[in-house]
Amino acid sequence: MKTFVGVLVIVLASVEAHQLQSQEDHLQDHPEASFGAISGKVLYQNGKPVSGARVCPIALDRPNPSIMPQSFTNEKGEFLVAGLRVGHYEVPAAKEDEGYPEMGPIFYGIDELAPREEVSAGKVTVGVVVRLGAKASRLVGRIENASTHQEVQAGIGFYKAEGPIHPANAMDGLYLTRTSGYRSGESESGRVGTLGRGEFDILVPANKPFLLEVGAPGYEPWYYGTDGTKQNAAPIKVSEGATKKLLILLRPLKKAAH
Repeated sequence: MKTFVGVLVIVLASVEAHQLQSQEDHLQDHPEASFGAISGKVLYQNGKPVSGARVCPIALDRPNPSIMPQSFTNEKGEFLVAGLRVGHYEVPAAKEDEGYPEMGPIFYGIDELAPREEVSAGKVTVGVVVRLGAKASRLVGRIENASTHQEVQAGIGFYKAEGPIHPANAMDGLYLTRTSGYRSGESESGRVGTLGRGEFDILVPANKPFLLEVGAPGYEPWYYGTDGTKQNAAPIKVSEGATKKLLILLRPLKKAAH
């Protein structure tokens, strides 16, 4: 005898499959459209499908909009991203709640895994296969006022280990920026907004050294190292599968004497 939950799962799966097919049929029937779509599968390295992976194509021949079309894979690892303007795209995938980071940032060293595809007007580019890379490690922590120990919302910068932290061209040494209150994989796991404003939970590449800077208005910048100063900044490295915890104390700027 089928339970209500079992029937509901079957119905939802059928609706999802129908929606995917309907979107593909609509695009095929309207070739005059200036938009297209990309469909395919996301797989683990062992070839098994990835459920709940986020796929967000990145335009290679134009600036990307602030809100980019994306999709999440179904139980079979299938995805369909519609609403894409005609052009060339990189198609990265991520499953951050399981430790598989975004493919775009070179910080993770897996940017070459994202396939590149062309989108044509009114058509679906089919058969795209995205394979996730190696699992990342995690850097978690809390940022506090060194005097009051209250939470502080701050910016977090990840820089190349060979430095300097602030080269003449900042982008030459900067890998990635995040803001506290951020947890990698929130959009996939549904745990949005569960961290405090001074907390963070960020995926970092395993066994890859990097420099870490934390800053907030009204506070002295903090650098990972022996004493939090820039002159004693040192690379940080998190071993494979590990989670490194940090307590970061920001010193308030001294008020100028009148």
